[in-house]
Amino acid sequence: MATTPVSHSAVITGINGKLPIIDEATTSRVVVNNAVLRHVIFTFDKGQLLTDHASPRAVIVNILEGAFDFTVGGVKHTVSAGDVVYLAPGERHALVALEPSRMSLTLVDVDALASGAAGAGAAGEAGHACKCGNHEDETEAGEQA
Repeated sequence: MATTPVSHSAVITGINGKLPIIDEATTSRVVVNNAVLRHVIFTFDKGQLLTDHASPRAVIVNILEGAFDFTVGGVKHTVSAGDVVYLAPGERHALVALEPSRMSLTLVDVDALASGAAGAGAAGEAGHACKCGNHEDETEAGEQA
């Protein structure tokens, strides 16, 4: 997976065209990845889901298109385009797409921030990844952790 250095800005275009909503599938694309954060775009067809899991990173989810039943800490919320979900590190969550949908997800490694990895440059760019399996590049439906 390519790394985006913390010290370099980037403009990534054409993501929706490269990641269409596919019938009966969940797909994802990592668009920024470094020691401090990872930004992922997900698409879901109606009925697709992510099973209950948690990330060691803080997570911000932006609903870009469509709607989801998004369960956080055992409480179900219906969210739609324009809504934002914040998940504290370790918070259990799951979701089901209520219609064809798209969301962006940013994972922030609060430990890397605390240890100063943001200024570490290339040597500190690898970071650690969420182990749930839901935030990897090009995840297809049914490949749940």
